[in-house]
Amino acid sequence: MDELTPTRATDVSISRFEMSYPLGPLDRLRKKHFISMRRHRAGAVVFAALTFTGAAILLLAHTPLAPLELHRWVVLTDADRAVDSRTAAVLLLLCAAGVYWQSRMRGVSIDRDWIEVREVFLPTIPRFRRWSWMQVTRIVIDTSRIDMELIDGRIERINEVFRFAELRDYIVAMAQRKRVPITFGP
Repeated sequence: MDELTPTRATDVSISRFEMSYPLGPLDRLRKKHFISMRRHRAGAVVFAALTFTGAAILLLAHTPLAPLELHRWVVLTDADRAVDSRTAAVLLLLCAAGVYWQSRMRGVSIDRDWIEVREVFLPTIPRFRRWSWMQVTRIVIDTSRIDMELIDGRIERINEVFRFAELRDYIVAMAQRKRVPITFGP
């Protein structure tokens, strides 16, 4: 038998790769999301609560616990409607879920390589804007907002988010790591 081929399974040696470097705190966080302010999501939460209540009432009418008037109004008149009450309840719940998730689309995502701003342009059309850190020539941080000066001279505002202080600290840390100048406003 050849000297290079192992004779038993225990004769195989496992080599380790030792050229690694310790990860810093910013290297561990690959991508961080910041959601929009609560006041931007309040309408969606109210709509979801109202539609959930309406769907619950429609579904309750089919149970023996329903009041007689509710049962008569919902179940007995289903034959006269184009959509029965159970289907209407499911459609209401789907609409509520869609509006809630649409409200969650707004926000800011920060990665090691780029900054992404997500907005809802029309009621159903999301708008994503993404800039590489190499496009950012300066970060301007005010007490309540963050602006980016881009390489082509434009100034882009980063959306208001729920945890503004955390976003500000994260952008400052990433900008310092990428050697992007930071200007603090009044």
